[in-house]
Amino acid sequence: MASLNDTIVAYLTVNNISYGVGDYQTGQPEGQADQVLHWDAAKLGNQPTQDQLNSAWTTYEGQKIQKQNKAKAAELLSATDWTVNPDVTTGTHKLTNQADFIDYRNTVRGIAVNPPTTEATFPTLPTEQWGS
Repeated sequence: MASLNDTIVAYLTVNNISYGVGDYQTGQPEGQADQVLHWDAAKLGNQPTQDQLNSAWTTYEGQKIQKQNKAKAAELLSATDWTVNPDVTTGTHKLTNQADFIDYRNTVRGIAVNPPTTEATFPTLPTEQWGS
């Protein structure tokens, strides 16, 4: 599990609460467990409960994974943009399995548009098949 400080940062971030140095402080007084030593309620609102911190951490981590999934999907789409150009299926040498790439890209685009909060399973990139 994350540190108390990390879960507080997640809580503040998920709830769009601006904070700065000195607005809160965590520590371990004389061998005790990590705890909040100072909380500026006037600026940050009520101090969150452990359940609120845990929930915020889960949301924060999910949002981070969503961004990673979306970025990877964008990268995969960019790498296969060429496969949907009209000229790859005409001429002397042509891509004969363009439909496979279109299906692949549709699946990847679905992840880009609606990225999951858990690690996405991306489809396998088709192998180019060329013919005349």
